[in-house]
Amino acid sequence: MGGCEHFTRVVNWDYPHNDMFKTVVNEYETCCSMCWHQASCMVFAYSPTTKDCWIKTKVIDDGGYMHLDRISGVLSM
Repeated sequence: MGGCEHFTRVVNWDYPHNDMFKTVVNEYETCCSMCWHQASCMVFAYSPTTKDCWIKTKVIDDGGYMHLDRISGVLSM
């Protein structure tokens, strides 16, 4: 699905900071695909409620936090 098989899906978890950009998309898979096609994207976060998609360069040192309106993806190494 556009690169999603390369990411570990993390439900109800957010990885804040290190945003490259934010956009609005209709589904998790589209957000995932956008990350996959950005050379420096290693993680992304998607809000099913607002449809916001945050494309990020890396996971912050503290590992993020629980957020009930997030589905995140981390590039599997």
